[in-house]
Amino acid sequence: MMHCRICGWPFESDATALVPQTFINAGEVGFIVPGCFEVGGVESWHESLIPNLRSVSGLVAIHPGSAVGLRSSRFGCSVNSGVQAAFELYNTSKVIVAWNCAESLPQIARKKGSTKLVIISHADGTNSWTNKNVAESMTYADKLVAVCASAASVQGAGCSPILIPNAPDPKRIVRHSVIEKPSRKLAVVITRLSREKRLHLLAEAFGRHLSDWELWIVGGNNGLNCPAIPAYENVRLFPPTHTPGDYYAIADACVSASEEEGYGLSSAEGLLAGLPLISTQVGFLEAKPHLATIVPQDASAEDWAAAVQSATRKPTDDLDRFEDFVASWQGLIDNLMASPPKAQAKMAICRSNRCGKYVQEKDACSLLLARGGAGQISYLQANPWTKCVDNPPQFLSDLPIDSLGSGR
Repeated sequence: MMHCRICGWPFESDATALVPQTFINAGEVGFIVPGCFEVGGVESWHESLIPNLRSVSGLVAIHPGSAVGLRSSRFGCSVNSGVQAAFELYNTSKVIVAWNCAESLPQIARKKGSTKLVIISHADGTNSWTNKNVAESMTYADKLVAVCASAASVQGAGCSPILIPNAPDPKRIVRHSVIEKPSRKLAVVITRLSREKRLHLLAEAFGRHLSDWELWIVGGNNGLNCPAIPAYENVRLFPPTHTPGDYYAIADACVSASEEEGYGLSSAEGLLAGLPLISTQVGFLEAKPHLATIVPQDASAEDWAAAVQSATRKPTDDLDRFEDFVASWQGLIDNLMASPPKAQAKMAICRSNRCGKYVQEKDACSLLLARGGAGQISYLQANPWTKCVDNPPQFLSDLPIDSLGSGR
């Protein structure tokens, strides 16, 4: 039984959250992702950043089926998967950092107590689906962080984005095992095998026009929609790796034909390893095209071959620095810890006498009394509510219903 904070009127709670001992007092910062695979920028980002931050509670992948990349030894914190685990981590952390969880955040953003929420906008400005979700999630975010320049242009209600560029971790380009270098020149692309990477175009460029080169594609499919990669004698596929330095150590170039990138960590790692980069102008290259040999989005396989043949290593003095990346994130988290909670959008569902409409904050007692005092009000935060509205904003229509209050 819950009670109204104003007058103590009782009402039934229709939502509960279990708190496992593994997360209680384990730390102050939690990280939530949609999924955690064996390869990709999301995993590289967390694997590099989390061990370098103070007081991390844990990492949760919301979708259990896509949590194959969760390894506590790599992240240096507790790891788990599933919506319930996300609830638990959220309710026991002072700050939650959510990476592209916009479609799932309504299930976990209950904003109990003083929990602060940081949302990562990792897609570039062309990704309308992700950017729409991010903009809607900003309603209940305390901070929105963009990882590249065009992602910082995404706007929504609640807060304005700030830019903290990703940065390659020097530890990831250290060579751990010896891989034999081929007799021909070697270009490497370390990536997910997904549609926007356009690996079929790279395969055609090397298979048909670069017989004196080999192309090694290192990555996993993860069930994503990737066009078939043509079979050529000088194009080889390798499984995912967590030690890209093994491949960069023997490579002559790093390539990326991606249509879009949030940042492009694999390409940045190739630059840090001292390789010339041949790439489309996406991710961090939006603002720093001078770091690579830029190939237009509409370039043909012949154009790609010519770019590879003419590419040279560029000065990388202004490549984003990993220590600045970590310091920016630690500073953001520290500031959030010390700041008061942000005023949240106050919407809920009135259930008095089966009203079923959304309500806005004012006075829970008056609504209860107006409807006979026999109903109940379920709401998202420990705040009173009144004034039914028939047409709530679209992005609030699927928010979870939680009954919060203080018992008396």
